[in-house]
Amino acid sequence: MQQWVARYNGPANDADSPTALAVDGAGNVYVTGWSYNANFLTDYVTIKYNSSGAVVWVAPYNGPGNDDDEPSQLAVDAAGNVYVTGRSPGLALEDPEDYATIRYNSAGAEVWVARYDGPANGEDGPNALLADASGNVYVTGYSPSSTGQDFATIKYSQTSESPTPIGTNVVVQPTDVTTGTTPVTLTFDEVTGAGFTSLTTSNGGPLPPSGFILGTPPVYYDMSTTAAFAGNIEVCLDYTGTAFIDETALRLYHFEGGAWVNVTISHDLTNDVICGNVSSLSPFAIFEPATKAFVFLANKVTLKQTKQATPAGDIHFNGTLLVEKGTPSAYNSNLTAVGAVTIQKSNTINGNVKSQTSISNAGTINGTKTIGPVATEPLPSKSYSAGGANKTVPKNVTLTLAPGSYGIVTLNSASTLKLTSGDYFLNELRYSSSVTSAVIEIDLSSGDPANINAVSLLQLGKEVEIRLLPNGEADSKLVTFNTLQSTAVTWGHEAYLLGSFNAPNAKVTLTKNSQLHGSICAKELIVERDGLFLHHDSPGTLPGPGNLPKSTGEEEEASDQSTVTSYQLEQNYPNPFWSGATSRPAGNPSTMISFQLPVDGEVSLVIYNLQGQVVKEVVNGKYESGKHSLVWDGRNESGTRVASGVYVYRLKAGDPSAGSGQGFVARKKLVVMK
Repeated sequence: MQQWVARYNGPANDADSPTALAVDGAGNVYVTGWSYNANFLTDYVTIKYNSSGAVVWVAPYNGPGNDDDEPSQLAVDAAGNVYVTGRSPGLALEDPEDYATIRYNSAGAEVWVARYDGPANGEDGPNALLADASGNVYVTGYSPSSTGQDFATIKYSQTSESPTPIGTNVVVQPTDVTTGTTPVTLTFDEVTGAGFTSLTTSNGGPLPPSGFILGTPPVYYDMSTTAAFAGNIEVCLDYTGTAFIDETALRLYHFEGGAWVNVTISHDLTNDVICGNVSSLSPFAIFEPATKAFVFLANKVTLKQTKQATPAGDIHFNGTLLVEKGTPSAYNSNLTAVGAVTIQKSNTINGNVKSQTSISNAGTINGTKTIGPVATEPLPSKSYSAGGANKTVPKNVTLTLAPGSYGIVTLNSASTLKLTSGDYFLNELRYSSSVTSAVIEIDLSSGDPANINAVSLLQLGKEVEIRLLPNGEADSKLVTFNTLQSTAVTWGHEAYLLGSFNAPNAKVTLTKNSQLHGSICAKELIVERDGLFLHHDSPGTLPGPGNLPKSTGEEEEASDQSTVTSYQLEQNYPNPFWSGATSRPAGNPSTMISFQLPVDGEVSLVIYNLQGQVVKEVVNGKYESGKHSLVWDGRNESGTRVASGVYVYRLKAGDPSAGSGQGFVARKKLVVMK
């Protein structure tokens, strides 16, 4: 005769299906099965009913793959602990299904979860489960290997707990239920009552604190003990196998009172061990500051004209932003600034612009324009030192350096410096203005990050190439260049830069025709003309080393770094020249303007009509000392060929107001004919 009926309808109000049932000695009934969750994916659901059919507890389980989880077996031991096993997808696409075995205590609280992924990373599924009188659990099922499908039988101890005896300075290394490894070392000040300590790692837990992220793969460390103790516990985690963007910035957090608390007391970068001090045990995790999704972050930023299609990445300024007159120029960027934003004509911003103070716009904003609160974004703050042997990479020679600490590392033309994943500490990385085409090649095949930390100088000069193996631009997030220098630094001139570049104390100039896939953080940043930049996460790729298109009519024809002792502006040649002539097909459609500089400096070359109006700004950027030649194709700022007549070209170099020898201004006339 029917005594009771108990029905269960899951949160999706959809199909629910039981798969296993057990009864204990007291008449309590246990049922497990799958049930659709609110996302219409199936979860384990395990229910305990008392002997009258009333629900005692309900325990769902959603695996790390956040996909369809289906239990198949259930068992209960003499103490009322409940064991459930079934199939559950892992995180990776190549890890479709694993064994997922769970122990619940008699109150329905999850004690541990043990997952098994076979050697083929294929579909592993349990077919039977048994708990013995000692609380050991046995699971058997199928698991593919290189030879086909095999039996896979696993024994789990009741708790995988480690004995924790009475004493002082008691050291315990609990075995991780999930992996069978011992990544945690606990040191108790004093244990007053013996017990057991357990550890379970997983990739799910409380959300990270604001502004922080987990490593890859994400790991939470859940620890508990039945031992009675007095004083504190030192907790040390070995995070070998987990990748972080900036290992030097790691922090150990403990989940206390519903919030994450930073408990870090030490960090061993050599052995990948981080330690903290606590007075209780609960979930732990290692976090690092979240990488800001900015291609440029600085207190002040100036963007000069670019014809490249199309720079991309959000830009933030703790001070002011100036987007100089375009050619025309377009940016796939959101712009935010604490100070004023100025966008000059012939610029298109395909994104939103927000300032706390003012927005002056003579261009086009294809997004919202907002005046409102903007938070200051802190620049990366580092502290480190270096020292050791000096290293020089001779011209046309390759040198390999292992991670470690060095003095001055010097690059020469066509040299290659080979690095690998790990931490490098350098007093200086030198790349002088006379050096060209050097390569910094970084092997990232291990999947671990590479951090190059310079103390007083980080030079990345003309035609430098940052080469990442094996995945090129796709690995840009794994590489970080840091410098503590406060002196101004110039990076680039037809450079190819991959990675994150941090110079929080310096003014950085990214020179013309340079390519960046990554980010730059600096005290002040100037991005010179015709550069192309993409954030780590921006779609698309760079053209590649030396493949960035140069602007028609503004291309540098020649450059000679031989010794020059004075400023000079030459007469253009040919003069006159025929721009777009139809009656003189043999005419010259462009003219060359040559000049020389005794020192590196800012250079502006502008064409004016006789009314003093700007016709064309040919160049505006930083040039090295030496002799240079540029061409003008007779077109104005809008790309239209100018009328016949007399024009004036003016060269301004350095800062003429700074006194004798510190700057130069010169003018000459040229003639255009049609």
